[in-house]
Amino acid sequence: MSQPISSLTGYSTSDYNADQNLRNILEMHIHYIRHHESTYLHTVDQGAAMPYFYNLYAYLHHIGLNSKLFWVIMQINDLKGMEDFNRTTTSLLIPDLGLIEEIIAMGKG
Repeated sequence: MSQPISSLTGYSTSDYNADQNLRNILEMHIHYIRHHESTYLHTVDQGAAMPYFYNLYAYLHHIGLNSKLFWVIMQINDLKGMEDFNRTTTSLLIPDLGLIEEIIAMGKG
């Protein structure tokens, strides 16, 4: 069973990060999101990331990504917990927020 996002990050979240129904919709499309042309590979600068190791949520905020992407980024990068974002992480797949919102809209409709 998945842990609530807030228990993993120490931050409160909103929207589909904490909504299990929306997460179920996204889980059905993880492979598609991972391989979509709008998903790009972000190189993790180890020096810049060091203060954020074990806190992916804070790192994503630091690099200017929308917090709505947190859970999806964990899933498409096979990160099972906060401890998985560490000095061994050299890159992250980053999906397009528009793609994620499109999938959610289709799933709700």
